[in-house]
Amino acid sequence: MTSFPNLIQRFDKKLRGLGLTLRIRNDYGGLVGRADQTGGLADVYLDDLMQLVPIDCYSPALLHRQILYYKNGLPHGPHTLKIVARETHNPLSKGSEEI
Repeated sequence: MTSFPNLIQRFDKKLRGLGLTLRIRNDYGGLVGRADQTGGLADVYLDDLMQLVPIDCYSPALLHRQILYYKNGLPHGPHTLKIVARETHNPLSKGSEEI
């Protein structure tokens, strides 16, 4: 697990079934990344609880620094945000490689 002082982390990498866990230290946090035509889906876990809506990194045009996930109103203190690639994609996407 990697600890970051910033609340929103930038992540541009192929996950291919891997996970990414971030520590956030305040009452809000999120993930900023890339969306494009081959964007895939990922599950989000906040403090080990799976969130209802996955991250969808599909976009018909290449977009950098997009807010992929954001949550506020958390109790003040440390939290973990885990992103796990599903290796599936939106029906409009041409792939599931990019998260």
